[in-house]
Amino acid sequence: MKRSILKINIIVALILASLSLSAQDITMYHMHNMQQKHQLNPALWGDCRVYVGLPALSSVQVGFENRGFEFIDIVNNFSDFSGFLLDDNTMSFDVGTSLLGFGFTAGKSRISFDLSQKNSFAFSLPRDFLLLARHGNAHFIGETANLDNINIDAVSYTELALGYSREITDKLSVG
Repeated sequence: MKRSILKINIIVALILASLSLSAQDITMYHMHNMQQKHQLNPALWGDCRVYVGLPALSSVQVGFENRGFEFIDIVNNFSDFSGFLLDDNTMSFDVGTSLLGFGFTAGKSRISFDLSQKNSFAFSLPRDFLLLARHGNAHFIGETANLDNINIDAVSYTELALGYSREITDKLSVG
């Protein structure tokens, strides 16, 4: 029963993480009506003259990255996942949300203000640490477990962005 619940939780986490896909930042460059694309490049601006962004209604960015194993391997082979682990297994999670934003056009100039909260969490665990956590020390009788390179990194900051851009020609904006 507990393993079924764990597998369901892992699958739900994977589905939620896959919704973020890092390619969204690149995709936003080509979304002409998105006002948030100026967060990537101040010279980019949507089609409207004024915009206001409010908490929970504006942009939310979620990112997930993994190096070392695939989650489907853990779900399918939870009892013995030692075969597909790397010596160094890394995961990172990023979350950002816009707290307040506004911008306006004044002639050929565009001015924007954005306040957002950014959070990042990453950790790196060696293969032996994960095996020790899963199987206990019986796997290492007569051997030494390598627990080097255990890293944990967490960053949280509030970003204040002021943007200015100017349309030089119909096809050239500088910001």
